[in-house]
Amino acid sequence: MIKIVAELSGSHGGSFDNCIRLIEEAKKLKVDAIKLQTYDPALLAEKRKHLFPDVDLLALYNKTYTPRLWWPHLTEAIGDYEWGVSVFSQSDLHFMTKWHQPKFLKIASFELTDIDLIRDCAATHLPLVISVGPKATAQELTAALKASEGSHKRIFLAATPYGKSTLEPRVGWIALGLPLHIDVGLSDHSPPDDHRIACYAAALQVAMIERHLCLPDVPTHDTSFSSTPLQFRTYIDAVRGARGYAYSSEAAP
Repeated sequence: MIKIVAELSGSHGGSFDNCIRLIEEAKKLKVDAIKLQTYDPALLAEKRKHLFPDVDLLALYNKTYTPRLWWPHLTEAIGDYEWGVSVFSQSDLHFMTKWHQPKFLKIASFELTDIDLIRDCAATHLPLVISVGPKATAQELTAALKASEGSHKRIFLAATPYGKSTLEPRVGWIALGLPLHIDVGLSDHSPPDDHRIACYAAALQVAMIERHLCLPDVPTHDTSFSSTPLQFRTYIDAVRGARGYAYSSEAAP
């Protein structure tokens, strides 16, 4: 069974009420898990400035981050639902694991080379999901794999380009670089109505597909690669259908 994860990210647009709405919508969709992010805008902007020298990262992250004061209320809204969180620094990791007990941790594709952070996340023994970006090298994948050895369960996600259609998710390439007991999945950033790469990944029997969820009345920086609740429902149906058809007798030649 493929685990479909609703990534909430910065789709709240800086509004606590919108964040609660997103959680409620994700639960209505009956996704398998909900994922959020936590970071300090200034620290993350400083960390990534060499990657995006022409972008005002601090302004962007100030609009998209999830303030720490929200978290007690967010976890209450999530309740017993499975959820995880992306962390971007040791401070984020300490805050989340000490006070809020996520069910799994996530490493974003731009942090694939942050070996110390991956190692510290693995040391918690929580399941660890690691995104591998389109430009990641075999050496970077191997180093992240080694650093994550302490984790109870590991899933490496092939991350597609943001807001672009692609039929090359590198799922197979990642799988070839991993031991058989390590799961592979997809972090899908395709345009809202493009289900092709997700269906392709589902047919390959990936363990997890992550997709951004957004609100139809809240435009954000992530809108071009996010699905509204209605679109997300269609997305889920397409993924489940592709997975079922690929392993049914009808698909046999």
